[in-house]
Amino acid sequence: MDDREGARGEPGLVDNMGGDDVQTTLGFLEKSVDPHELWREHFPSKVGGIAAWLEPENVPSAEDLRCRVCTFEMVFLLQVYSPLDSNHSAFHRALFVFICRTKDCSGVAALRSQLARKNKYYPEVYDPDSTEHSDALCNLCQLCGLRATKRCAKCSQAWYCSKNCQTFDWRIGHKRYCGSLENGAEEEARIRWRFEESLLVMEDEVTADDSVPEGSALPASKGTLQDAAEDELPEDSFKTADADLLEFQAKVAKDPEQVVRFGREGRVLWPFSQGKLLKSPPVCESCGGIRTLEFQVMPQLLYFLKADNYGIDFGTLAIYTCKNSCDIEGYVFEYVFRQSHGHHG
Repeated sequence: MDDREGARGEPGLVDNMGGDDVQTTLGFLEKSVDPHELWREHFPSKVGGIAAWLEPENVPSAEDLRCRVCTFEMVFLLQVYSPLDSNHSAFHRALFVFICRTKDCSGVAALRSQLARKNKYYPEVYDPDSTEHSDALCNLCQLCGLRATKRCAKCSQAWYCSKNCQTFDWRIGHKRYCGSLENGAEEEARIRWRFEESLLVMEDEVTADDSVPEGSALPASKGTLQDAAEDELPEDSFKTADADLLEFQAKVAKDPEQVVRFGREGRVLWPFSQGKLLKSPPVCESCGGIRTLEFQVMPQLLYFLKADNYGIDFGTLAIYTCKNSCDIEGYVFEYVFRQSHGHHG
């Protein structure tokens, strides 16, 4: 696990580098009708639940994913399966995003894992009908799915990654069902604690001319500025609208339910002009190579996950990964930039 400075995203200003000629793929939520689809053996892209760890042996711990802002453990948000045909060591490749659920905290992190086609965890030829499954080759936390190092002293069956998870799990159900074989209600309580689980279905974005003419302004609301006399208008009424916001609205209007925009070495679709990238992201801590955009998480996801219940808010999360996708073991941190929702104005 690489936990060096700059590997995890923190609030700041970074540059929006990338090309416009990259094909963008959009991610949409879809309820899974087959639970097998969410298993790690089927290399899912998904949101919520617990992570389907690609490399099932060296799973990150609670300490690895402790929020640097508030020091609580972050929780799993989503993962994207993103193999690279041009890189033999990344035949299987997945990116994982974690976020802090402490109210109004800005903590967020991204992890990369990759494997060659020939590895000790998966057959070289993928079998879509396989029903062989194990969550991981190590103990996982009953509540959040991170590497577990502690277990319940009373029943010796429930494993946890931290005292925080153990205490919370005891409160929401384990106290009642500890040692019981009838623990269905206990597991339902854990599921409710996590973000709701869905498949992330990817579709190519249909491109069209959605550019915004220079000097355009947001349309006035009916019955407000349109009907006011010129001398009654505030001084900034004719201010040019935020160009990034206009582009964002035009793009999103065509596919309003998109929750992820994927385009390796592309560019971010910023919701606001203020608070976006002004310099390159930090280099890869593993190889020293540059990082480029891989995908961004859209604010629409907050609505679908009812994230306002947790005080989570953002304009977008931009995930930058090593351009070389360098050889690694287990999991390494990549860079996340979180544009605050409050940067518009």
